[in-house]
Amino acid sequence: MTEATASRPRPIDTLAGFLSAAAIAVALLGIAYRPTRLALPALVIALGCVIVGGKFHRLATWAVWIAGVSWFAGMILAVITKHAIW
Repeated sequence: MTEATASRPRPIDTLAGFLSAAAIAVALLGIAYRPTRLALPALVIALGCVIVGGKFHRLATWAVWIAGVSWFAGMILAVITKHAIW
């Protein structure tokens, strides 16, 4: 394996990076609209990206934290404002 090949990210790493970014966006939307429908699937996707690891593992870790906090904040906001959780 050459040095150029070793430094290139695998395609699954790139996909995990894109999915982590999408999970962050969806989780932040979950604060305002139905946190259980949006933030929980985003959390599951982010956890899958952490399992893949690779070059974008820090982004995936941030995605897990952001999705968890977004779910919690969305649930609090939904209960306080008496909006639908599911």
